[in-house]
Amino acid sequence: MTDGTHVTDLTAAYALGGLPPSEMKFVESHVAECAECRADLAQMRGVVSALPLACEQVDPRGDLGERIVRAAAAELQARQVLAGSSARSAPAVARAPAVARAPRNYSMWFGGLAAAAAVAMGFVTFDVMRQRDAMRATVAQLTSQVTELRAANASLSSEAQHQHAVVAALAGGDYWSFKPWKDPNGSMWHCAIVQPPARGHNGMLLASVPEPPRGMAYEVWLKRQGAVHKAAMLTHGGMTMMDMEMPVQRGDVIAFSVEPMSGSAAPTGPVMMQMVL
Repeated sequence: MTDGTHVTDLTAAYALGGLPPSEMKFVESHVAECAECRADLAQMRGVVSALPLACEQVDPRGDLGERIVRAAAAELQARQVLAGSSARSAPAVARAPAVARAPRNYSMWFGGLAAAAAVAMGFVTFDVMRQRDAMRATVAQLTSQVTELRAANASLSSEAQHQHAVVAALAGGDYWSFKPWKDPNGSMWHCAIVQPPARGHNGMLLASVPEPPRGMAYEVWLKRQGAVHKAAMLTHGGMTMMDMEMPVQRGDVIAFSVEPMSGSAAPTGPVMMQMVL
């Protein structure tokens, strides 16, 4: 398709057979020309085919047969009591011959059997409805998971494109990568420094650092020919990618020290990590 329209919001309902005929035809016409929606529909069909395996198996209670028999017996007994009461209240000349009672008993027996069948069908219908509700809940859950996976995939794709752009922009510059460093507290540090090729561009810091002490930060220093310069400030742990405050060059020393959140004019706290470019 070239108009940018997709039917991914209808593929799950299509796979379940829950769309009206007009929308079914619309989806079929669309996926015939759109590879992306065709792949999504195939994925939804795979999910639907697995739904029977996701439904909880429900076994009837052990006393189901006994309850059905009791219900049928109660129905039969009620009919017999009503029939006997009617026969005693009628005139003697109107009473039916004994040979005519057999069909009436058969009728009551079939009535009781019908009542038992109705009770059994009631249990079966309840069980089917419960399984259908469980299947609908499973479909909703799987649909939510598919939506979350699509969002995560879009986020990863965007991040990969951004990283590719950064790498392409830095091509041709200087790059220093350092092995994992264990600080005096036993925490691991990972760090890399990049100097882009563009003239006058500041260096870039890529680092993964532990959380600084409470109320403190990591200040990054650049030492060159005996002079110490402020280079960056890291206020939290985790992954960081940021511009430094000046270009870097081979022979510079990069150091991290623990300082107040407001920063220091010169290193005052313990040096957690340092490296020579």
